[in-house]
Amino acid sequence: MAKLKRKRSRISKRTKVTISKSGLKIDLPSTQASAVGEQIQTLFSPVVEGAGLIGDYIRFFRQAATIRAMKRVQEIATESGVKLSPVSPKIIVPWVEAVSLEDPNSPLIDWWANLLVRGASGVSLRPYLIELMKQIGPEEAKFLETLWKAVSEYYHDKSNAEVPGIVTRMTVRAQFGAIVNRQSNFEKEPWSEKTFALVAETATELLLTAEKNGVPIRLTLYPPTGGITWPTSPILSQMKAALDVSRALNVVEFNSYSEVVSRSLGEQLRYDIRLLEFSNLGVEFMSACRPSRPTKS
Repeated sequence: MAKLKRKRSRISKRTKVTISKSGLKIDLPSTQASAVGEQIQTLFSPVVEGAGLIGDYIRFFRQAATIRAMKRVQEIATESGVKLSPVSPKIIVPWVEAVSLEDPNSPLIDWWANLLVRGASGVSLRPYLIELMKQIGPEEAKFLETLWKAVSEYYHDKSNAEVPGIVTRMTVRAQFGAIVNRQSNFEKEPWSEKTFALVAETATELLLTAEKNGVPIRLTLYPPTGGITWPTSPILSQMKAALDVSRALNVVEFNSYSEVVSRSLGEQLRYDIRLLEFSNLGVEFMSACRPSRPTKS
């Protein structure tokens, strides 16, 4: 057990700070409990053993965001039927520090609250998710939630985690296959203008459908007569910075495939498809921060 001593400290000399293998402990004299501190202590009581020990500690951080986040923790737990239990200092201390820096009116407050509810509900919570959450801004949150709302239903069973991407690939192949089949059976000229128009129209529809289903795509089309095109789902062009940040954090990733659709008479269409999907880490992160339905314990 080691005592922390500082020449200049805003913590009272009567405050005892100890660090041990079990974590951080801060003992405060009762005279330091302010009205705000008491309120915070009450809010923390379901998830922190000895809540009174940290009341003055979080006084050094922005109290408004912390209080609002803890209120949301209680509300979410009540709505979900979750019984909160104590959280390891390895989770709660960095959580408090990080959430206190958020704007109290930020939509990210709910993300932080869901994250703590997850850790306080008896479900194992990876400490790294706290660090990951620190890197998420409002734009990234909007980008990720747009995709997550569409695909989260598949992630309740880990065996279904690849279903959205598989369905998207099958849909694209089937639609392009129908065009090649039409060209083979009904057009006398190789790759008529009507066929080219159908490819372009179908590609546009596929891009929008894939994005709506939470798996935006990039296509590279190689028609037999030449003229490579690179159609892309709109969200990938409209939110480039959020996409780059999300990929850098390994929350989402591109998976690429090369496909050829052909028919017996020789007509074929070659294309590459890149699907933006949630990584394994991304699924774990989004399941904790944006659960699509309550989990009762």
